[in-house]
Amino acid sequence: MTLAELQNRVVTGRARLDIAHSKASEAHDKLLELTDLLDTRRKALALLQSVASQTQEQLKQAVESAVNSSIEMLFPGYSFLVNFVPKNNKVVAELEIKKGTTELDPVASTGGGVVDAISFSLRAGCLMLAGKRPILILDEPFKHVRGEPRQDLGKVLGTLVDTMGVQVLMVSDVAGTDINASTEYSF
Repeated sequence: MTLAELQNRVVTGRARLDIAHSKASEAHDKLLELTDLLDTRRKALALLQSVASQTQEQLKQAVESAVNSSIEMLFPGYSFLVNFVPKNNKVVAELEIKKGTTELDPVASTGGGVVDAISFSLRAGCLMLAGKRPILILDEPFKHVRGEPRQDLGKVLGTLVDTMGVQVLMVSDVAGTDINASTEYSF
């Protein structure tokens, strides 16, 4: 190998080394930039999770308060609870009905119309959250409410209409209740 060839190899090797150093420096700068971006995104995610948690807690309190005030009038001793639980990278609302300290299955064990009263309150609450002057159209929402609680249906409706500003258009057999309708049609 001649001296010229050796010098050419050294120059080529040095050029490759300089290019490698330059690429390594660029990669290091990019790594720092991405690390900063990741840190910013982690902080943003933590902030969003905190706000979401606070919002869920406020929603939980508002829903539980509205539903419990309604069912307390009809079914003293019952309570309604909302729990937000993470499942499969989502947050789901798990609903509980209790009588005293006993948790009840809403489908199988409540009877007497407790589920109807809760369902009605939840629908009214959803309309309230919509932010517009809501109208709730119902077809026999209290058909399973029997006995003494049936007499207090007017108080529940009145409370929802007054506190939430909900208009109610309802088809119902309300015999034996104290519902005070502004307009009533009988057929």
